[in-house]
Amino acid sequence: MNGSLPEIIKGLETCSSKSPLPNLMKLFLRDNQLMGKLPNWLGELKNLRVLDLSGNKFEGPIPASLGTLQHLEYMYLGFNEMNGSLPDSIGQLSQLQQLHVSYNHLSGSLLDSIGQLSQLQVLDVSSNHLSGSLSEQHFWKLSKLEYLQMDSNSFYLNVSPN
Repeated sequence: MNGSLPEIIKGLETCSSKSPLPNLMKLFLRDNQLMGKLPNWLGELKNLRVLDLSGNKFEGPIPASLGTLQHLEYMYLGFNEMNGSLPDSIGQLSQLQQLHVSYNHLSGSLLDSIGQLSQLQVLDVSSNHLSGSLSEQHFWKLSKLEYLQMDSNSFYLNVSPN
């Protein structure tokens, strides 16, 4: 597929729930030629558990509206051309188990709120333009973290000797 994210996914005005695709749990559109910015209406897919838009040509920032997807467990946005910083709202995804945003053009620092994602098992932010200090706060509640990939960024550790 090519072009922008299909507007048909946004839903129909006749939908009784007034929410697009109210039962959609998994959206897999990886490895296509989709381009443009990710639309804010993705945050209206309230039952979404898996979002995989990796391997496309999406650009622009990651929409803050994705932080409203309270059931989201897996977010794959890697291998695109997205820029800007990670939205603070990602720290609200309490069910998130995997976050993959590698191989983009993301900048700024890693959110302190990442450390609140107690269900997170995989965090891959590699090959971006992220920078800044990493402290204990970034890993505060990540007791389930099994895979951490942060290479090809400009982080430095600022942890206490204890």
